[in-house]
Amino acid sequence: MIARLADTYSTDDMNYHVLRQPIMKSMESALKGMETLRDTVKDKCSTKHLLFYQGFDQENPDPHIPDLVEEINKRIDYGKITISSLPEVVQTIRKEMEESGADKNLLRFEGEMLSVETKADAFAPLYIGVFSARMPLKLQNADCQHRLEKWAEPTSAWQLLQGKSYPETLLRSAWKEILQNQQHDGIGGCHIDRVQLAMEERYRSANDISECVTRDNLKDLVTRIDYSAVGSHELGVTVFNSTSAPRSEVVEVAVDIPIAWGLRNYGPYKKPLMVEVFDAAGNSVRSQVLGTEDDTFYAYLKYGNAINVEATRLRVAIPVEVPAFGYSTYRVVPKQAASRRWTTSAPP
Repeated sequence: MIARLADTYSTDDMNYHVLRQPIMKSMESALKGMETLRDTVKDKCSTKHLLFYQGFDQENPDPHIPDLVEEINKRIDYGKITISSLPEVVQTIRKEMEESGADKNLLRFEGEMLSVETKADAFAPLYIGVFSARMPLKLQNADCQHRLEKWAEPTSAWQLLQGKSYPETLLRSAWKEILQNQQHDGIGGCHIDRVQLAMEERYRSANDISECVTRDNLKDLVTRIDYSAVGSHELGVTVFNSTSAPRSEVVEVAVDIPIAWGLRNYGPYKKPLMVEVFDAAGNSVRSQVLGTEDDTFYAYLKYGNAINVEATRLRVAIPVEVPAFGYSTYRVVPKQAASRRWTTSAPP
């Protein structure tokens, strides 16, 4: 019997359902199928244990399997079928391989093995379409992993070296959000739109945790840096490198110059501003102002209040040299921009 659900809630789902599903009781077919499974993998295995999965990830186990296994075991002479769990199977196979020395000669595969679709058998399919399905989710996944791996975890390790506690519970919860999205139908994009909405929220939750952990770590770290060389009307800029290799590149930084310093306003006019940049050793560093914006910026106090600062924000590009797992500091000296010299080519 096949029944179709006609309610409005199920219109976009698979709403035909087989009721009173007939049970195949042909032992001849079961034994033939068992031999086919055995022959498919026996020559590829390094131990006497052969692994066969039953069912799939979106359905409950078949309650008839235990009885079927019992009947098949009565009729075969090439081994015994045991209903087990994946951890138990791995432990059993590993033990036998270590005892026989087979674990010393295992082939090693690296990379994404994208040729599996053309070279592997039917039991190892790779659906090429999942590479491009729901691409925004894949981009969000990469972004979330980057924030956790390259910022939240390294800065937490720095804090641990300073005697601070490691935010294990927070980081673990962020990873759980990401891992829940990385099940193959999720990250592969093989799902309905409602699943995508749920995945996007989990990515946002993971990013919220990463950003909060990174922000709090870096805020504490900058309080331990010596900025005594920075003058009263100067600004300090710290560039962090959370990777294991030194970095040399141009970065864009935002520096906020308070209006109260008297550099921006000139009567009814606004003077253009520039900056001079110096490294920790006092050497001049080239810089380029990319943009200017006057606005009110807010500094949050510890217990929920805030103060406002009228300032001019300059977007500045500077070349930096930052050691691995470290930081570099720069001193920024804001000034009024001098008028450019000009000449005319017109005849006197």
